Amino acid sequence: MSCENKDINFIKSIKGVIRKIRTYKDCIENEAQTKNNFISPFLNAMGYDHTDLSIVKVEATADFLDRKGMKVDYILYSKDRESTILIEAKHHKENLDNHFRQLSDYFYYTRYKENTKKVEFGILTNGIEYRFYTDLDKDNLLDKEPFLIINLEKLTSKDFEYLKKFSRNSLNIEEARGFALEKNIQISCYLI
Repeated sequence: MSCENKDINFIKSIKGVIRKIRTYKDCIENEAQTKNNFISPFLNAMGYDHTDLSIVKVEATADFLDRKGMKVDYILYSKDRESTILIEAKHHKENLDNHFRQLSDYFYYTRYKENTKKVEFGILTNGIEYRFYTDLDKDNLLDKEPFLIINLEKLTSKDFEYLKKFSRNSLNIEEARGFALEKNIQISCYLI
């Protein structure tokens, strides 16, 4: 399959998720339904088969010190089978500003427990908005501001390009971190 056909299929898959959001958004009552109807189809469109345990681990244990029973919603694995992205999911009506700390704790714990830098990114999502984070400011601690925010209801052609960078078939950790740094600098310049 040519690169152009792969891009077309990728765009069609993402647009399919957007149609599903528009169709069912008013019917979704809780976080579990958000995950099943919005987030899992999105992961599939991004090349992360949520039914394959070597690609996506669901409800992975993330106990930390005195906090037991903690579960990160998804861990995504790269093609070389390394854990790469943590995802914390919320109901689509949730304000994501209230949940950064939870994702940040999971990210830190995963780095601390594993004593490795394999997990590179954290995503906080309500199935419609996806906030991408990494640890550019201080190792092992997620930056407080996302380097990328994608809203599936307001997707632009640039957003498709950005999403493609994090699809399983395209993900290159060094390039993705470089992209995150570039976006972070743009955000910093904008705020000055």
